[in-house]
Amino acid sequence: MAPGFFREARQDTTLGGYPIAAGEWVFVLLLAVHRDPAVWGNDADEFHPDRWLGGFRPKPWAYRPFGTGPRACIGQAFALHEAKLLIASLVRDYDLTAHGELDVEENLTLRPANLKISFDPI
Repeated sequence: MAPGFFREARQDTTLGGYPIAAGEWVFVLLLAVHRDPAVWGNDADEFHPDRWLGGFRPKPWAYRPFGTGPRACIGQAFALHEAKLLIASLVRDYDLTAHGELDVEENLTLRPANLKISFDPI
């Protein structure tokens, strides 16, 4: 996942209480967007996959794991399909146990670090 993206203001506006003039650029930090308590709830900083159950669907602007615009990941549809198949297979066949704390490592993209998961056959 890319850490964010830039957008150019089309008109004078205010964003988060800050005036933005037409033509100015802003950087949208996805780490902040994906942890906004107004969207995700008070536990926005926690890994809580059950939040997606029961029809929860954030606004399209609030979840951009594959980027946006003309440079968005072209493999998004395949990656989401592949992830669902993989997760379904893992939870069907294994008990998963997490060891340690999940950290996020940032290079060109973001990736998990320092989290170990053991897979014990059911």
